[in-house]
Amino acid sequence: MRPRHLRAVLAGAAASCALAACSSPVAVEVAPAIAPSASAQDAAALGSKAQNSAEQDNLEQIGAAYAAALADGGLSLPPTSNHSTLAQVARGICSQLAAGTSESEIRAQLQPFSLFAVSQAVGDINEAQAGQAYLDAARTHIC
Repeated sequence: MRPRHLRAVLAGAAASCALAACSSPVAVEVAPAIAPSASAQDAAALGSKAQNSAEQDNLEQIGAAYAAALADGGLSLPPTSNHSTLAQVARGICSQLAAGTSESEIRAQLQPFSLFAVSQAVGDINEAQAGQAYLDAARTHIC
């Protein structure tokens, strides 16, 4: 993921918490020579729903683990935080670290999340500390 792509993902997450489209593949339709039977279509639909459900469950688990790691690092988020969004943020951070993006650039891209975290914080935490907490928790517990 390129830095500007992460910035777009983070901005979109902060605005709408709808990051599922960031990783969805492009669909290509091919007209079959013979139309599949209704039972084959039903089976394909069920398989697709099961795969989507499994991916959503995986995102929820990753996000819950990331939220716990953030809390352990002193950054408590509201219990209503969207775990799927947190999972996508953590994955974006891991991708940027793997690509060699500097920590300062990643923290700058995390600014919307850091500012939100500061506004929700119970203790005394500033934006730089919040950004570092997001980065450290992803590196240590998700990447």
